Amino acid sequence: MALETLFVAALLLIFGIALSLQGYKWFKILLPILAFAVGFTAGSNAVSNVYGVSIFSSLVIAVAGLILGLLLAVIVYLSFNLAIILLGALFGYTIGSAIASFLGFETGLIQIVAGLILAIIAVIIVVRLNLPKYLVIALTSLIGTEAILGGLLLLTGSISVNDLKLGSWESILSQFHILAIVWLILAAGAALIQLRRAKHYELDLSSCARQVPS
Repeated sequence: MALETLFVAALLLIFGIALSLQGYKWFKILLPILAFAVGFTAGSNAVSNVYGVSIFSSLVIAVAGLILGLLLAVIVYLSFNLAIILLGALFGYTIGSAIASFLGFETGLIQIVAGLILAIIAVIIVVRLNLPKYLVIALTSLIGTEAILGGLLLLTGSISVNDLKLGSWESILSQFHILAIVWLILAAGAALIQLRRAKHYELDLSSCARQVPS
């Protein structure tokens, strides 16, 4: 196994475990990084769904991901309130496109529409019910367990580092359908652990996590 693969797998496992189990508590520090990662994935996936993946489109995909990732990182750094709304939308989009991919729609308009529908629903729920804490826990649990599974797939040789560079998590799910179920189960377990550990913390829109007297 190549040294690059071992290094990337180790980073994914460490990052994934930390984010899955402590994502809410460290969210103020992780917020810009997380926004960039989610924005890069959403931007690159949206472009690849329309144009496909080829030698010529790979550069456009990477540029689109970088632009959206950097834009979101700056926005969330300047406005936490807007960050929650945007992350809610991206959380919904990620779930919607993953569901569409699991059902067999790996690329194209249907995956984009499914992602947009779930994005709108997620924003409405977050805004109307004021659920930033649960959004953060859900998002960090999903992304953290995604990183863990990505690291394990690298170690077993099921995917290559290049697959991850393309941001093709939905494509990976379409190849290993059982992986989507495992992903959701692990994410649910990580979310429950975070809920227990974060019961003395409340995410405030102006100051992120603050200690709540027990």
